Amino acid sequence: MMKKLLCTLLFAFLAIGVTQAQAEINVQGNGIDIASGDTTPSTADGTDFGQVNVSSSSAEQLFVIQNTGSDPLNITVTTTTNLGVFSVTTSPTSPVAAGGSTTVGITFNAPATAG
Repeated sequence: MMKKLLCTLLFAFLAIGVTQAQAEINVQGNGIDIASGDTTPSTADGTDFGQVNVSSSSAEQLFVIQNTGSDPLNITVTTTTNLGVFSVTTSPTSPVAAGGSTTVGITFNAPATAG
């Protein structure tokens, strides 16, 4: 039986859609597990991109996607309607083997006007 799991990363701005059978996802930033449904940015886990000047980009933040299940984890990357302020700068590999992991890099692109 296939299920659809949507793991929301980075303060609900970038979504990684995961189709799974017996796959299980765990996402880490800076070696810290990011709880499913967490919408609070944190510098500790890399989900707070800090201050970024207008019309500039942040440093890339890397996140590890782990498959803690017994079947391959298929990942598709989709962006939400966030005016393009976040971009995937390092694409994750898919599928992720059981017990394996991949890395995704995210960059914040500050808009031309503050606000």
